[in-house]
Amino acid sequence: MISEAEKLKARGVDIADFGPGEPDFPTPDHIKKAAIKAIEENKSKYTPSGRHHAAAAKAICAWHKRELALRTREKNAWSASAANIRSSM
Repeated sequence: MISEAEKLKARGVDIADFGPGEPDFPTPDHIKKAAIKAIEENKSKYTPSGRHHAAAAKAICAWHKRELALRTREKNAWSASAANIRSSM
């Protein structure tokens, strides 16, 4: 995976390389601010994964609507981990 990413970069393709397990770009400011806010509010523990976190499901659905113009039902939204949120349509 890493070698393929390097080949694409060499050809001038703009990609986000997650091959080594972390992004090859700085953390966006809005994510830094959200992380600081969560820590200040003592929300730094693991949240339930799967289909058990209502706030995460609402946020996933709102993101899909805003960013992708897709309607996702909260009952179909799930989070795989704190770092990897996905949705099932």
